[in-house]
Amino acid sequence: MLIDLPATTRRLVIRRFIEADREDFLSFMLDADSTKYLTFTEEVRKKDGAESMFNDIIASYDGDEPFNTYAIEHTESGRYIGTCGFDPYADGVWECFYIINREYWGRGYAPEAMEGLFTLLPVGFEVCAFCCPKNAASIRVAAKLGMEDRGMAIHVKDKWKGRLFVARM
Repeated sequence: MLIDLPATTRRLVIRRFIEADREDFLSFMLDADSTKYLTFTEEVRKKDGAESMFNDIIASYDGDEPFNTYAIEHTESGRYIGTCGFDPYADGVWECFYIINREYWGRGYAPEAMEGLFTLLPVGFEVCAFCCPKNAASIRVAAKLGMEDRGMAIHVKDKWKGRLFVARM
């Protein structure tokens, strides 16, 4: 599934990654505080791994199995400020994700980006968010999005324990 982008909100544009996003993306990926609750491997938290991830995302858009990983652009500055998207999770359910670069935390960009992305989804589309229990900000975003808190669960693919939120569009 590749979403028909861009999606726009009051302050943001959700779009495919472009080369101009590279440095800000790498800055995020190499910041241990920003990625501490994410399930990235140690390899992608290093420059070569982060570069490879960035290249893979961009290359996937024109491939047979595109990644549903998108850049969040701040409309006023035109800069990349985060990432959002979807991954297949389980039978007909897609896991949504939202990541905001540290310098933009606490301004409501994550729920705004996801609300914009959700407007592009077909009716009946089921999404979930899987949050690290210590990541209070991510849990607040899922709640702001109106997702139902299903409590602690084991991630079906990655097998880590987290808080599961579910919504049907």
